[in-house]
Amino acid sequence: MYNTTIFELAMNACSYKLDHIFLKKRSVCKIYGKVPIAKRVTIDGERKTIVRWKQLRWNDAGQCFSRYSSKRQRKYDLPLRTIEEQQRIAKL
Repeated sequence: MYNTTIFELAMNACSYKLDHIFLKKRSVCKIYGKVPIAKRVTIDGERKTIVRWKQLRWNDAGQCFSRYSSKRQRKYDLPLRTIEEQQRIAKL
């Protein structure tokens, strides 16, 4: 199980927004957050890129799911093991 600091570092590393953390005995149970998605649109005949925020949730292992269903969103998984290893190396 991972603690909140590792989840916060992973969310910042991936440039995701953190909305809500659910805890169970000092460890993370699940997280609600948002992911930026760039979308090309035409406004007044010009192509522009706008950023939309997709709402998702992550379980205690960092696996990403759609916020309101159980559909898995693998490309938005959190690199928790990598962050944990970086912290161990920094302590040495």
